[in-house]
Amino acid sequence: MKATGSSRRPDRVRKLNSPRFFSSTLVVMLAAVIGLLATGYLQDACATIWPMFRNNESRQGKTDAPGLTNPVFIWSYTTGAQLYTSPSLDSAQTTYIGSRDSHFYGLDSIGALAWSYRMTDVILSSAAIGTDSIYVGSDDNILYSLNAAGGLVWSYDTATAISYSSPALSATETVYVGSDPMLYSINSDGALAWSYEAAEIIASSPALSANADKVYIGSDDNTLYRLNAAGGLVWSYDAAGNISSAPALSSTDTVYVGSIGDSNFYSINSDGSLAWSYLIDMTVVVSSAAVGTDTVYIGSDDNNLYSLWQDGRLYWSFTTGDFIVSSPALSGTDSVYIGSADNNLYCLSSTGALVWSYETGNAVESSAAIGTDTLYIGSSDNSLYAFAQATDTPTETPTVTPTATPTDTPTITPTPTETPTQTPTRTPTDTPTITNTPTITNTPTITSTPTNTPTITTTPTITSTVLPPETPTSTPLPTAMVLVSNPVVNPGSTLTIGFLLTKTITGPPFNAWAIIIQPNGVVLDMFTLKPVNLKKPDAKARGLLAPLFAPILRAIVPNAPGRYEFAVLFFDQNIKTIKSRSQAFLDVSSFVTVQ
Repeated sequence: MKATGSSRRPDRVRKLNSPRFFSSTLVVMLAAVIGLLATGYLQDACATIWPMFRNNESRQGKTDAPGLTNPVFIWSYTTGAQLYTSPSLDSAQTTYIGSRDSHFYGLDSIGALAWSYRMTDVILSSAAIGTDSIYVGSDDNILYSLNAAGGLVWSYDTATAISYSSPALSATETVYVGSDPMLYSINSDGALAWSYEAAEIIASSPALSANADKVYIGSDDNTLYRLNAAGGLVWSYDAAGNISSAPALSSTDTVYVGSIGDSNFYSINSDGSLAWSYLIDMTVVVSSAAVGTDTVYIGSDDNNLYSLWQDGRLYWSFTTGDFIVSSPALSGTDSVYIGSADNNLYCLSSTGALVWSYETGNAVESSAAIGTDTLYIGSSDNSLYAFAQATDTPTETPTVTPTATPTDTPTITPTPTETPTQTPTRTPTDTPTITNTPTITNTPTITSTPTNTPTITTTPTITSTVLPPETPTSTPLPTAMVLVSNPVVNPGSTLTIGFLLTKTITGPPFNAWAIIIQPNGVVLDMFTLKPVNLKKPDAKARGLLAPLFAPILRAIVPNAPGRYEFAVLFFDQNIKTIKSRSQAFLDVSSFVTVQ
């Protein structure tokens, strides 16, 4: 396991028009990074989110967002123990994840701790985000409803542990979750609607049809259950092994689910009959499926990610260096993201070619959450990792609906809980490795139009021919970026601010300024918030190593509407008199509009 340290970062909250100085231990170069997170690199408040495990209540594991083909690492946050759960993402770019350290974390858009909530046992269940509440289960036998500030709304005692089963939310915000051996349906106010008892443990996460009139759940009693909206049994399908993965539903309510004991991946018709099954090398299938337009994806304990046509024929497989319990995430461009116990996160093209990989410090058993221009995944090295899509020219003025940032110190309503003072760790690591020569394993002949009427067999016959490799095109990264949490904000909301350097700066000493250009043209120093004259020499610095991401402060937006520019300027120290901004050898900025 990679050793990870914890560095303390003081919270700095102030009004932009305050005369008070900020203290900083960073060199002036890093002082130049006070901006709001760059619009081209992080989701805006109107963008696609990933609100629960597998993204939606049907557990399809896919999004319309394009995914990351040219990624850049932006931050990581280290908890006190392994992250087996998967992150959930809301429209304010807050990421929620539970840890084996018994804490549930809310992290803001630059990876700073907004709040944490302590439970009394480990958290193996991934959260579901509702309209006003976040729902998460724990091995302490409790389903929690927390508000956006980390306060307890209500809790429901399930009597037994909620292990691995992650809540699903209906459109009416009814919560469905498994707790051995029960499946619970709980109303949004915390009252029990109904429960259904299986014969053995339920570690599977429930899946719902679009209107929640069909509820699917697997159990260690080797059975897949379909229940109606009132909790009555409609049908059950008996597999030959435990079902702990989440069922995934197609648009026609075909159910895809894997089994541990018999190594089969099943396709079950909406009436409960077997469509087909695919035998995966007599190994364990814990991973949950991702459902594409014509294909379905599943990871396995045999180290492989499989892509199958929806009639059960193998399209391609990709071999990682160790077992896969992570569930694949599918972007709108059919890129596939999967974690492996070989410590890596992989991005594969729709034809199974390796686009890029990123190595963490331990096994990746968490599953990815895909944002509009971002991606998040946890690792057993205790850390949550965040990546962004790199672009050359971030958009300066997108239209965004502002979302308030959760308060730093939540008020926990009465239950014996406490909020620890966990602080984020900012240890940027190498940017993801872009692999130009993909490796495709066991790739069979690809049929452009899958058969409409599937042949139902226990194990489809597979004929293998290798596809020609794809060579992804890499887009050059900018040297540095000013990053802003929201490009359009309301007075009184909180901004989180950071700086990203992607290429090392070397050479003679240079001067660096971090400035704010107000709507009236007045230039303020980023730290003192006093008028600044760039002609006056500033502190010198020599060289700065990349990659580097530095969250600097949180700032309260003033009641002064207009468009503000947050700029970072680097000048060669040999320039005696600075006459214009064009003399800067590095000039990066980002804009924020105060409404």
